[in-house]
Parts: sequence; C-alpha cells; structure tokens
Amino acid sequence: MKAYRLTQFRQPAAFADVDPRPVGAGEVRVRVEAAGICMSDLHLQMPDYPLSPIHREDQKWVLSSRPGT
Repeated sequence: MKAYRLTQFRQPAAFADVDPRPVGAGEVRVRVEAAGICMSDLHLQMPDYPLSPIHREDQKWVLSSRPGT
C-alpha cells in the first residue's frame, strides 16, 4: 500500500510502498479514503519551528478487525 511517511523529524515526508502487518488482537485495519494535512503536520518538517501535537481529520472505512475491538 502507499503511505506518506515522515521517518525523521525536521526532514521532508515522502511517499513509500509499505507492506501492512497482520491485524492483531484488539486492532482494526482501516482504509483512509481522504485525509487533510494541517499546518501542525508540516511543522514536524520545519527545522526552526516548535513542535506541536499532530491533528488531522480522515475519512476511514474498516476493512477487518480482530476480537477485542
């Protein structure tokens, strides 16, 4: 699947192909239909900006779940 990943603080994020791990107990797998990126997400890539909590809004669909969820 495609992922837009920030792998290191203060560095640009990039698209990557990733293999999802199996869904474990108490977990669900969701498909994100749409996601918004807010300025606090971009702050993680800016070298001189203080870090702030990440906030985003997503449109998700549950694809699979395990007992305990």
